[in-house]
This record gives sequence, structure tokens and C-alpha cells, in this order.
Amino acid sequence: SMGFAARVDEVYITQTIHATDDHPSARVTTSWVQPGLVPVHPIGETTSYGTMSAVQEAIHQGSLARTMDGTNTELVIGIEVAGGWYGSVGFLRKRASRSWSKRDGAFLRTIADILGAYYERSESRIRLEALLTSKDQLIASVSHELRTPLTALVAQIEHELNAVDPSLLSREGEFTVDKLGQALGSIIKVLARNGFSLPKE
Repeated sequence: SMGFAARVDEVYITQTIHATDDHPSARVTTSWVQPGLVPVHPIGETTSYGTMSAVQEAIHQGSLARTMDGTNTELVIGIEVAGGWYGSVGFLRKRASRSWSKRDGAFLRTIADILGAYYERSESRIRLEALLTSKDQLIASVSHELRTPLTALVAQIEHELNAVDPSLLSREGEFTVDKLGQALGSIIKVLARNGFSLPKE
């Protein structure tokens, strides 16, 4: 585990919650502690960055933030997703007997990069699923919209073909059938060029 490898007492991950009052908050989404210890940052805890201005400033600069609260010392860095501030990841040592090393900072930065890539991939998957759902909805809608004029076209053709005397075929009927057919053909070509295929029924 990261905590054992980094020789820390707690590892926590937060997600940034943007508020309307320009003071974002950090909500803990994941927390790991050494066996037998109680987490300082339990899952679900929400803290305003208004009370952690040094941490917020360091995250915006892409640097590591070091904090100390009584006997606990923390090392925190931001997680970026698609160029935006997603959250942060932090190490915590209780009753710290040693300071943070360059190795600790490099390890934490690597974890933040890995988490950023993971979250970005997850968000891309969610966006792709939403696009696929929209495409399916569009196809269903277009299919419905095409059925209406297609039904009219088929009815007009049947009406013209059922005329007792072929010489009675109306010029107006031929014109209507031709125009409807051209319009439908154009729509289907545009859809086909853009990768849509109509469901077969």
C-alpha cells in the first residue's frame, strides 16, 4: 500500500467541491490509515479551503503544501484532471519525528499524476457514454421523424398505382412522390455521411 511504502500514518484523497461563494471545499473520498489508528481525515469530511489558504495557494501553483497541526504534520499536492483542479492527495504523520524528504515529495507527486490520469480516463468514459446515449436518442428520434413522411410517400405511391387507368395518374401525385423521395434520400445520405445508420425493422 502507498501508506506503508511512504512510511506514513494516513493517506487521504479529496475531491474539490466548488461553491457559489468562491470558497471551494475539500471532501475526503478515500482514506487509509495504519492498522489500529483512527483517521484524522475520515471519508466524508468536508473542509473549506478558506481555512487552508496556504494549501490552496500551493495547489494552484502546482507545488507541495506542508502543514502542521499540533503533533500531526501533512504533505499535500493537488490532482489535476484535464487542466482543472480535481482535488488533492495527502500524506499525514502523527507525532512526527522526522520531516518530509524530497523522496516523500516525489512519491506524492507521482501518486497525484497517476490519480489524475485515472480520474481523467474515468471522466472521458462517462462523457463517451453520454455521447453514445445521445446518439442513440438522436437515431431513435430521426427514425421516428423519417417514418412519418415515408408513410405518406408509400401511401401516395399505393394510391397512384391503384388507379384503374394508368392514364389517370395525376401529375400532382407524381410531383409529390418525386419530391418526398428526394427529400428522404437527402436526409438519409447526410446521416450516412456522419456515421449514422437507421435501425432495421
